Amino acid sequence: MDDAIDAALREGNGVLSVGQHPTLTWRIRRARERGELQTVLRGHYAAAEVASSFAIRVQVLLAADPDAILLGPSAAVALGWREPDPDEVVHASSQRIQGSRAGFQLTRRRIDPDLVLERGDALASPSGQGSIGIRCTNEAVTSLDLARESGPDSIDTALRGGQKLATLESTLEQQKGRVGNRDLRRYLADSRDEPWSAAERAGHIALHRRDDIDWAANVEVERSPGQRAFLDIGLASLCLAFEIDGYEHHGTRDSFSADRLRDLDLRRLGWEVVRLPADWVMEDPGRFAALVSELAELRAATLGLSPSG
Repeated sequence: MDDAIDAALREGNGVLSVGQHPTLTWRIRRARERGELQTVLRGHYAAAEVASSFAIRVQVLLAADPDAILLGPSAAVALGWREPDPDEVVHASSQRIQGSRAGFQLTRRRIDPDLVLERGDALASPSGQGSIGIRCTNEAVTSLDLARESGPDSIDTALRGGQKLATLESTLEQQKGRVGNRDLRRYLADSRDEPWSAAERAGHIALHRRDDIDWAANVEVERSPGQRAFLDIGLASLCLAFEIDGYEHHGTRDSFSADRLRDLDLRRLGWEVVRLPADWVMEDPGRFAALVSELAELRAATLGLSPSG
């Protein structure tokens, strides 16, 4: 590669902006013709082998618009929730760049400054030295944006990670008039018991359709001094618990053993724990709710109590 082009790329941390190097216009054209440079956004270039990487695209976006805000799946990357896919499209709000481009999904959406986070070290620098400082939507907005596009799984993940339902609800109210808000309100209403997975959500909805079971979600029990257990679904008056386990939940021997030891502690306290596979619950939530009702009746008969407490 031309020495001047190579030096400009190093100076720009992997990005060459023609506005900063107007004397290189002819050299840039020749480098593009040779396949050494690729256009990422108009007037902004990168070495061909890295031009489609997420980090380069973000770097270019910030060179073109330093006030851009990463949204949705790109915000999820910036928040450290996941790694970017190869050639991942950058989703962002930009007031300077109109319309979408190859590799970019851009909008002129305005974000309340209170809902924006400054992340100084969110992404590794394309050069491998240092990091890229970016702005992205906060955890609540990002969770809602992902749910708006792909359903309530991101809300379940947010709740599992400690996000408060009240925060999600108040954040939604700050975004009145957006397409998809009706669905989000329904998701949040279905989240009133704070499910931590899609299967739990389905189970909660099915249980709410019955009026013969006195249950609660994420019931906290002190299993031993200083140790607490959170039961997916608990019927406290009957000391009866239902755990909805996905396959990934027992991905290791340690997690499998930990659950058995936890169940043993609960057994000592008089709890009966019923474990059910998540895919079974998802397949027919109504059947799950009926099973809970049936086992509640059996448990109540054993204890000489009413299943509704």
